[in-house]
Amino acid sequence: MTLPPRLLPALDRPALAPADGTSSGPVLPPRTPEAMVKFLDGTWRLCKVLGWRQETGAWAVELQWGVAGRIASGWYVYDTGRMTEAG
Repeated sequence: MTLPPRLLPALDRPALAPADGTSSGPVLPPRTPEAMVKFLDGTWRLCKVLGWRQETGAWAVELQWGVAGRIASGWYVYDTGRMTEAG
């Protein structure tokens, strides 16, 4: 079962803006399968990258990560200061 971000403890979410869902294209496969992402508690965590899509004025990335033995995922606006793709 995948948890939506709204059901997670406040600090167990990426420090990225949620994507607004105004997609203007198809979901593209990830360039790399993983990324280091800054979370609201200040830590950097390894996340799985599931896909990319172009939104109005920005790119959005679908991330998946673990929280207390469960899987969480969501779409976020890509921010180079808070996310680095792992190679």
